[in-house]
Amino acid sequence: MIGDPHLRRLVDDATQATTDAAALADNLTESQLDWSPAPGSWSIAQCLEHVAIVTTRFADQLGPIVGHARRRIHRDATRDAARDAQDATYRPRWWGRRFLARTTTPAAWRPTERPLPGALTRATDALRRITALAVASDGIDLNHVTIAAPQDAGWLRPTVGDALTTAVAHARRHIDQARHVRQHPAFPAD
Repeated sequence: MIGDPHLRRLVDDATQATTDAAALADNLTESQLDWSPAPGSWSIAQCLEHVAIVTTRFADQLGPIVGHARRRIHRDATRDAARDAQDATYRPRWWGRRFLARTTTPAAWRPTERPLPGALTRATDALRRITALAVASDGIDLNHVTIAAPQDAGWLRPTVGDALTTAVAHARRHIDQARHVRQHPAFPAD
């Protein structure tokens, strides 16, 4: 059981995002997955590929940090309880708020014009990794343990809390974008 209420919400949201992505792409043909409502708009496959790219980047950055922080918690049984109580509530920092408002996708995170088959599998696998990392983060100081920024901006150091929150919110946003593509009036029947 996850003790941290913020992490419980993230796990629920990431699990729902995984379910929604699978349901969204269920029974679609390759041409339907690749269909775009307008030039320059992303297809369902591109949305899912983007989710896979970004979520994998976050998971790759978070994995070692969460593992190290977990080992440190077990090694240091005499942590300061007053500090833990003060820091227990996750608070987004500047980086987390800025990334969530971001509208321009860095070139390295953009999907290809025609993603390789398996974008759904890559997206749901990445979301499962983020879910597992959120579970493993229970007990970690979400406000002070930091990672290197996934978009290769070396001077940015988001917290574990910001990184997990951003990864899940980002995935939800692009799964919703893919849902709008599927609901478009001109979406091909088959």
